[in-house]
Amino acid sequence: MLVFTSCTNNYIPKARILSSTLKNYHPHWTFCLVLSEDPPQDFDLSNEPFDRLLSIEELYIPNFWSWLFRHRVVEICTAAKGPAMYHFLERERHEKVIYLDPDIMVVNSLSPLADLLDEYDILLTPHQLTPQPDLGSVAHNEICSLQHGVFNLGFVGVARREQGIAFARWWQERLYYFCYDDIPGGLFTDQRWCDLAPAFFSKLHIIRDHGYNAASWNLTDRTITRRGDGTFMANNSRLRFYHFTGFDSGAGHAATQVFGKGMPAVSELWDIYEEKLMAFGHAELGKLAWKYARFPNGVHITDDMRLLYRVRPDLQQAFPNPLDLSNPTWNYLVWYKNQSMENKNTVWQKWSKLVNLTIFLGRKYLKSPRLLQYISRAWESFRQGGVRGLLRKIYDFAYSTLPSDTLQIQSITDQPAITELLSNQGENNSNGVLLRTILDRKNFPVCIIDHQWGGGASDYRTIRIQKYLQAEHAVLLATYNQHLGLVELEAMHGSARLRFTAKNLHELEDSRFPRLNRIVINEVISWMTGSAKTSTNI
Repeated sequence: MLVFTSCTNNYIPKARILSSTLKNYHPHWTFCLVLSEDPPQDFDLSNEPFDRLLSIEELYIPNFWSWLFRHRVVEICTAAKGPAMYHFLERERHEKVIYLDPDIMVVNSLSPLADLLDEYDILLTPHQLTPQPDLGSVAHNEICSLQHGVFNLGFVGVARREQGIAFARWWQERLYYFCYDDIPGGLFTDQRWCDLAPAFFSKLHIIRDHGYNAASWNLTDRTITRRGDGTFMANNSRLRFYHFTGFDSGAGHAATQVFGKGMPAVSELWDIYEEKLMAFGHAELGKLAWKYARFPNGVHITDDMRLLYRVRPDLQQAFPNPLDLSNPTWNYLVWYKNQSMENKNTVWQKWSKLVNLTIFLGRKYLKSPRLLQYISRAWESFRQGGVRGLLRKIYDFAYSTLPSDTLQIQSITDQPAITELLSNQGENNSNGVLLRTILDRKNFPVCIIDHQWGGGASDYRTIRIQKYLQAEHAVLLATYNQHLGLVELEAMHGSARLRFTAKNLHELEDSRFPRLNRIVINEVISWMTGSAKTSTNI
């Protein structure tokens, strides 16, 4: 049996408790510590209760640094569980693998789990085993489970058989793309995915023994006691392991005082755990910050930096390693400081973007049931995260959630291709005549090349266009639509406007196209990062 946990350095004392208490009952089981950063400088595996140390960099994760940067610390530790499980089963070919959260203490033999894995491919434990007795418990526990997941993924057991491997592969793939703390968006790290697991895998067993994964959230359906011989019990079962969620924040203590009231054995467990934590160096190591909470130069990485990068495929391609600051003039930190929406936009500019996007969505999706889903999620984002949470959800929806086929249909509606405009020069092609009128040589036409992603560069572009128009110049605005692989063009002069599309900028070289006086490159990020062919479009 291989048992592993996933954490950062500040949780090493907790992982020490987990491993040492497991070894009390299973000295021959292998325990592996999966770390989401380099271990502390004085870390010596030979002096630790762990058999192995594995870095997440060793888990064959594609585009590793980009993937890492998209996650906050809790998200990255949980996201590592899927690829680690698959690694142990498929690459190292262990027959049975168990994951346990680092803040768990083993208090009795786990041999029954090994027996269950002889019969079943997947083992899970639900947050609750019985309906909650009162409305307060329903709100605190059942509704909480509906938000965070039916099963607590502080424990999962998998056997290396057909469905076990299929589960590990599926879980790994989902966590690669969608292991985020985004309850309004239907996600809570790795847990919500396993709500689907019983429907997908028939060889999955739900453990209904009250002795497994006892915690503050299920004390309403189990009574913890301690027998005279020192054995902890949960109802009529031996307590196998206890989950001390919320120890550092104090939330675990607070919930235990409510739901564990009248159970002195629970208080004893917490006292034992706290004593072990202090002995294992929690006072010092527990204060350590995650290495990847900062850039190499020490600048703190904010949630906004991560979330913006997460929803912007163009940024992910432009900065495959956003932590790399080796180029002092072209790196993600420099880009973010200079051009990101969060750093540059005023409250009024953010409100304008909100209004414009709302109008766009209303026009394009009014007849679609997706609009109702969008409104529901947007409202929940506002309720939980205020204006910033709402704006984040809008950008997430507008730039990453909409399917590409929907974008393609909606983005080029009523916009002729440049080849159509140039095909006929007579009266039958009124748009072609309008184009040549707008961009007549005497109007000193200026072409501005820009991206489609908004932010400070786009605000600057808007101001510049107004100045050109006021000076009676004609303006041709060219933006590359990354989703479509097309150049979207807008010709402007005075009050005249004409929108059309081109496959690339080389189409503007057509001898029939009006000549340009000047080309201004405002921002080319989406042009250069949209695809391998995009750079040839410039």
